[in-house]
Amino acid sequence: MASSCKIGPFNPKELSFDVYLALFEAHVATQDITDGGKRKNQLFVCIGTKMFGILANLTAPAMPTTKTYDELIELMKNHFITKPSYHRSLCSFQQRRKVEKETVKELYADLKRLAKDCNFDTTLDARLRDQLFMAIDSEPYFKYILAKDLKLEALTSSAILEGILVLEKAHMGEGEMANSSSSGTTVHKVHSETMSKCKHCGFPLVGLKTWNVTFVVARVI
Repeated sequence: MASSCKIGPFNPKELSFDVYLALFEAHVATQDITDGGKRKNQLFVCIGTKMFGILANLTAPAMPTTKTYDELIELMKNHFITKPSYHRSLCSFQQRRKVEKETVKELYADLKRLAKDCNFDTTLDARLRDQLFMAIDSEPYFKYILAKDLKLEALTSSAILEGILVLEKAHMGEGEMANSSSSGTTVHKVHSETMSKCKHCGFPLVGLKTWNVTFVVARVI
């Protein structure tokens, strides 16, 4: 059994305790450390001297060594994990908008993070879908979505994400760039067949046929 810890000391400014704990438990599992006492000692080695000092304050006047592994973990959870209020979490989720230079995938990932403390339960995916849709309302292609009867309420958040990604690529001209790998004649032909301008926002609608297909498949499933 290895006596050193390879995951590094715990720094709450870099990593939340629940994430660090998951990493630590994966570490002791790979070392086949199942005994509570040995897990406790490995925890002392891993968290570092600064965190051990904080842990000693939490267990005072007793020393951390007098506590069980489960007791120590509970003390650290109560100290380091502060769950935000429901209303504050809900406001942060509902007010989230796409910021400049942020990709839609990054936005979607952050919405999922913000939703963790909103108690959406079975409505989680529907809320993610709706908020993702609203979070891009400043994008030029948002008008195109509004102009189409796409039955958004029948789609999953992942289907909405895929559709928006196609529109995002179209707006950035990536669809046209992909066609440039073909011969000059073919590029001109594909360009003329698939390139058109949105009558609402005016940008080239490259690849929108793919998006419509994505939505039809999602609705059938």
